[in-house]
Amino acid sequence: ALYVSSLSRVPASPYRNSDGTMTAEAKAGEKIFNQLSCYTCHGGQAYTDSASLYLHDVGTIRAATGNRLGQKIPGLDTPTLRGLWATAPYLHDGSAAILKEVLIDKNKKGLHGDTLKLSEVELEQLMAYLLQLDESNAPAQSYSPGKSGQSILVPSFVDGDNFKILKTQVGVSVYSDKDLKLTQLPDVLQGSELVQTRDADKKSGNSALINLNLAYKSRIFIAFPKGKKKRAPRGFAGCKTVNKTLKINAQEYYLFSKSHAAGPVILANAHNKNFMYFAFIKKDK
Repeated sequence: ALYVSSLSRVPASPYRNSDGTMTAEAKAGEKIFNQLSCYTCHGGQAYTDSASLYLHDVGTIRAATGNRLGQKIPGLDTPTLRGLWATAPYLHDGSAAILKEVLIDKNKKGLHGDTLKLSEVELEQLMAYLLQLDESNAPAQSYSPGKSGQSILVPSFVDGDNFKILKTQVGVSVYSDKDLKLTQLPDVLQGSELVQTRDADKKSGNSALINLNLAYKSRIFIAFPKGKKKRAPRGFAGCKTVNKTLKINAQEYYLFSKSHAAGPVILANAHNKNFMYFAFIKKDK
């Protein structure tokens, strides 16, 4: 019984100072961790969003990963970062022997955090922080999707009763009042946020249906059902057609995108007012 109870405790990190405190390098790495919004998935007391039941594909799922219920695995559970120093090799398949392989070598598409932009010094600082996480660390920042003021990209907005900001993930509902779920997600939308609206609002004539205030320069993706005319939504003239599609239930959708500077953005209803387009927001590089 004592052995089993000990499994719930994370041992002290040997990478810390002799007095048990974090090194200066690790403290600098903690700031980078927060700047990169790593707590979006590795947040809260446990440094994981596992309790939310969200699954993630950080670019490591391949054909060899296998299937689930006869279909491609949509994503993987997020492991805790506490005690990371003792849990190598890393990633779901154990293909990364060291942290640098996780953050750089196995992250060429940037789906596992925006780590490719870090300098060598910043990367070493971030890894020092991760290797010193143990039971003594305070909880990480928490990410609470769907609540006004908690979005990474949209810290404040109006008309909040009619829409929410949610993590883009296979299985998430695109409407708050109708059972339509994302069933296939292209890589380009990994790490983005979904603007969840109400189906009841799709025929609204309101020309300023949703008002956002972006905290960062962001790319907004708009999805239209395939088979309808490929026409950019109102306010998106000149936007690019993304050569990717997503699926909502069994329906395939075209993707358009446009970059927006930090600040206010208005999303209106679709041109013909017969359906609401679906919007996704992602921090632009």
